[in-house]
Amino acid sequence: MIRFIRQRAVENPWVLRTIFGVLIAIFIISMGWIGFKPSSNRVVATVAGTPISLREYEDAYRRTYESYQNIFKDQFTPELVKQLDLKHTVVNQLIDEQLWRLTAERLGLSVTDEELTAKLVKIPAFQRAGQFDPSVYEQTLLRNHWTPQQFEEAQRMEILTEKARAAIRSSTALLPQEQPPPPPAPVAPVAGKASPPPTVGQTPEAVRQQKEERAVMAFVANLRAQTPITINNQLL
Repeated sequence: MIRFIRQRAVENPWVLRTIFGVLIAIFIISMGWIGFKPSSNRVVATVAGTPISLREYEDAYRRTYESYQNIFKDQFTPELVKQLDLKHTVVNQLIDEQLWRLTAERLGLSVTDEELTAKLVKIPAFQRAGQFDPSVYEQTLLRNHWTPQQFEEAQRMEILTEKARAAIRSSTALLPQEQPPPPPAPVAPVAGKASPPPTVGQTPEAVRQQKEERAVMAFVANLRAQTPITINNQLL
C-alpha cells in the first residue's frame, strides 16, 4: 500500500425490517467473518464465533487510553478511567466493529485500494506543504505505535463501516405523517407592537437524518441481541 500511495501522492421502513431479518438470519447461521483466525487461546471476546484476540484488545485499549489522556490531561485519573469503564468501552467498540464488518460482508461491500489511498492522502497529519508525504506518514504512525498494515486495516474498516451504515440509512424514508408541518405564515405587524419572532421548526432533512440515525442504532441493537457474543471478562 505504501508503494501504491507513493505512486499516487503526486497526482422505506419495510425495507429496513427486511434487511434486519435477512442479515440476522444469515449471521446466526454463518458463524461469522472468515477474515480473522485465532492466534492463541487468549480470546477476549467472540462475535458469531469470530474471535477478538487479547492482543487486538490491548492495542485498541492502549490507543484509546492515550487518546483520552491527551484530551483530559491531568484530569485523566484512575478514578476517571473507572468511571468511563474504559475496558468494557473498548471491548464493546471492537464488538461493534466486528458486527459492521459482518454487515458489510453480507451486503457485498468492499474497499478498493484507490478508496483507501484517497482517504489517506487527505489526512492533514500525513502532509507536508499540503501534499501527502510517505516519510511523514511512516514517522507519524511509528510515534503512535501503529504499523502501516494496522493503520490501513483500521482505515479500511472505517470506510467499510460507513458504507454499511449508509446502506442502512438509505433504506429509511419518512412516512407522510412524519413530515414536519410547513412553517406558519408570517403575521402582519400590529401598530405599536413588536412583531413576534419567526417560529423555526425542524426541516425535512433534519427529521430524515434523525430517523436514519435511529434506524442505524436499532439495527445494531437488533443485531447484538440476535448474534452470539461472549466476553471473557477475566482478561479485561
